[in-house]
Amino acid sequence: LRITVWSLCTKSVSYIKYPKACQQGVAFTKDGRYMAVAERRDCKDFISIFVCRNWQLLRHFDTETQDLFGIEWAPNGCVLAAWDTCLEYKVLLYSLDGRLLSSYRAYEWPLGIKSIAWSPSSQFLAIGSFDEKVRILNHVTWKKITELEHPAVITNKKTIVYKEVEKSPTLGTERLSFPPTRALASSLFSTQSKYDICQVPVSLHYIKPVADKANPKVGVGMLAFSADNCFLATKN
Repeated sequence: LRITVWSLCTKSVSYIKYPKACQQGVAFTKDGRYMAVAERRDCKDFISIFVCRNWQLLRHFDTETQDLFGIEWAPNGCVLAAWDTCLEYKVLLYSLDGRLLSSYRAYEWPLGIKSIAWSPSSQFLAIGSFDEKVRILNHVTWKKITELEHPAVITNKKTIVYKEVEKSPTLGTERLSFPPTRALASSLFSTQSKYDICQVPVSLHYIKPVADKANPKVGVGMLAFSADNCFLATKN
């Protein structure tokens, strides 16, 4: 198993050995200068950082993970986040030279991390977990600054809840014809939608996942920061 790097400019080819077959095992910095690769050798996890200009190895270090699941650069390219498999809740933060800056673990035994997202300013790291919560770390101390939940009932009066309402067009019997004209057929199947503001408390409709099957659809699987770092969208 190896990674092949093809240069579209010089048509040269470079090879990187021992890549780990994980979901997010390769990550580039936003400026394209460096590439991090998750590796697996002798039953241990490693990370190699390469300079993209000439594909020279910059740093190679082992990680304190049982089964490294993914890596993600901060947008400023200064910090690399690495996290363990869902069976082990652990986030490790490394500098560009391979130093371990900090590690974070919210709990120990239940299923752990499902998704991770950096804020555009690199000041915050959001961690979505299988316990249906989002934890946000700050870039100064790498400690948790807040914890966000996904309640089934919204009771906070400061929360605005939008509900999509669909409305089908009403047609008089005098307009009906067979076969219908193209314009009439288009109007029959067209719907209009709008968003109404609901009064709290609001009970959210959801489908309870089947927990006794493999890969249950639980946990926060999507995180997205707004461009100004002020808002975070999550999907549980």
